[in-house]
Amino acid sequence: MVLPNLWKFISSLGPGNGLKAFLDHLAVTSKTCSPEFQILVLFCDCATHLITILDDVELYEQQKPFCLEDLVSISAFLNQLVFKLIWNNLIDAKAVKSNALLTSAHTLLMLLYKRDCRHAYTPPDHWL
Repeated sequence: MVLPNLWKFISSLGPGNGLKAFLDHLAVTSKTCSPEFQILVLFCDCATHLITILDDVELYEQQKPFCLEDLVSISAFLNQLVFKLIWNNLIDAKAVKSNALLTSAHTLLMLLYKRDCRHAYTPPDHWL
C-alpha cells in the first residue's frame, strides 16, 4: 500500500519523523506550496480520506493500513508541526484558511484525535 510507504519516506527525512527537515525548510522559504511540502499535503489528504472510511475493526484490530504505533507517530508529528507552524509564525497569518499544508495537517490531526477519543490508542498525555 502506498500510504504506509509514504509515511516511512516522510519519517526517514530526519529527527522527529522528518519534522526538523520540514521546519528547517519552512524557515528558509515560506512557500508551503513548494514540492517538498506537497508530499506532506498529499499524505495528509489521502490518509484523512482513508482513515475516515475505516471501521474500528480495520483500524484498531487489523491495524490496516497503519499499525497503532504509526498512528501515534503520525499524530505526534502532526501535533508538533501544526503547533510550530502557528507558534513560530512560519505561515502567513492572513492566509491561514488558504494554506494547504496547515489545513491538511490540521484536518488529519483532528481526525486522529477524534478516533483516539472514541477508542484510545495513544499513551497518556500524548495530546498535551
